[in-house]
Amino acid sequence: MVHIMINQYLQQVYKAPDTRDGASCAELVSFRHLHVTNPRLQMTSPEEQCQQVLEPPHDEMFVARLRCTYAIGSHDFVEAYDCHTDQDQSHLPKKKTRLPVMYAVALDLRMFANNAYQQLVKKGKSKVGHMLEKAAELLMSCFHICASNTRTGIEDSKKWGMLFLVNQFLKIYFKVNKLRLYKLLIRAIHSSNLRDDYSPAQRVRHWQGRDLLHRCGIFLILEKLKSITYQNLFKKVYLWLRTYQLSLEAFLVDLKFMHVEDVDIDEAQCILANLTYTGPVKGYISHQHQKLVVSKQNLAPRPTCPHPQCAEQGALRPGERDCLHPTPCCASPQLESAKTSLPTLQPPNPCGHL
Repeated sequence: MVHIMINQYLQQVYKAPDTRDGASCAELVSFRHLHVTNPRLQMTSPEEQCQQVLEPPHDEMFVARLRCTYAIGSHDFVEAYDCHTDQDQSHLPKKKTRLPVMYAVALDLRMFANNAYQQLVKKGKSKVGHMLEKAAELLMSCFHICASNTRTGIEDSKKWGMLFLVNQFLKIYFKVNKLRLYKLLIRAIHSSNLRDDYSPAQRVRHWQGRDLLHRCGIFLILEKLKSITYQNLFKKVYLWLRTYQLSLEAFLVDLKFMHVEDVDIDEAQCILANLTYTGPVKGYISHQHQKLVVSKQNLAPRPTCPHPQCAEQGALRPGERDCLHPTPCCASPQLESAKTSLPTLQPPNPCGHL
């Protein structure tokens, strides 16, 4: 088929539904098949040839497909994506035998969306994940058709196509950072009576996705905890030194006191820079003086005050605002010397609250 003529190709397409061979039909529409490299099938205006052989709506579908083939030969994946999405809904599975066709079209759609997105990013013309999210919307129509097929028997059910689509959704949602949507699809798979009967290849991909989701969830939790830990460290140093100009060396000392041995002054500075950039700390770093200069107002988010003494003084009720009561865990012996080396600016208010 690599050197086939356009009319021969269209004749094969015309006869394919009669064979009821889903795999052979899938080869005719798959852009991963070798016939895509055939220059005779790379056409910009194939309307006349398609209309002579195929009936609606298949003629329009393969007009878009042949234009897509031309775009691939020109390495224009944005145009290929547009042509691929111009196809009508003929590829949607009306019978289980059509599932291989849906698999081919769905996989090509995801790959075109990814390649087109990368091309646009290089040109600075694409929003983050826009094409991938659009591809996910198109794939969702296929998923709904498969999931809603409740009237046919198990052997002929279109639900056999659900897991393949879920595996495609995983790769899309992972790239656009929306794995929470993938979790919802997993529930549909687990509630299906076919969950233990899908093909081994699809089940392996599914469990790999579950493992990835699990690892990503743990990673995100650890990253969040690490950020909170650095925020708490900043507050402890501030509470101990009680100044608005904080030495970077003081943070480094406290990091090492917490048994973070493989850290230097540059990494400590990077940690503080991230805290000021993302918002938990209001201030800036003076590179000349190697100090973090913090704001005297709205220094940082205010966590719960655990000290009953605050309530006794009538300044606030526990849980309302932050307080500056140092605790044994706030101080390290090494910070005592750092405290005396810093200039004293205007002290915090007498109440001791931010």
